[in-house]
Amino acid sequence: MSWRDEIDIVLREWIAALGGGEGGQRWRRVGTARPTREAGTLARFRTVKAVLNGPYDVVLIDEVGAATLPEVLLAVAKASECAVLIGDFMQLGPILPRTLQDSDRADIRRWLVTDPFRHCGITTLTEAMSHSACLVLDTQHRFG
Repeated sequence: MSWRDEIDIVLREWIAALGGGEGGQRWRRVGTARPTREAGTLARFRTVKAVLNGPYDVVLIDEVGAATLPEVLLAVAKASECAVLIGDFMQLGPILPRTLQDSDRADIRRWLVTDPFRHCGITTLTEAMSHSACLVLDTQHRFG
């Protein structure tokens, strides 16, 4: 079985678990064609005009807990179909200069210091499991 087949099986299982399936109401797989793919970092997204211009059908963001909210919003805004944020709400947040981390300004604390999970009200496993837009994986595999 190829890795694409394995991913297809996992996606079908996730969609079914989330109340979807063939013609599902909440979740569905969009298309089966092999579109052009772009890959890069959030830093590249905000600094390379050709990447920033998009648009993209789907935007996948990994390690979202380590990203700033503006970085994530900039990328998500370019998704025409959907965006998938992948990450661990328990990991350390974005690395910011001490002057920003210690700022008393409400706007800086809300938009730069708060990671995307906290901004959505997800700080505990219970909150993640009860959030309607969150899928919690319960098995971890380590490599090496």
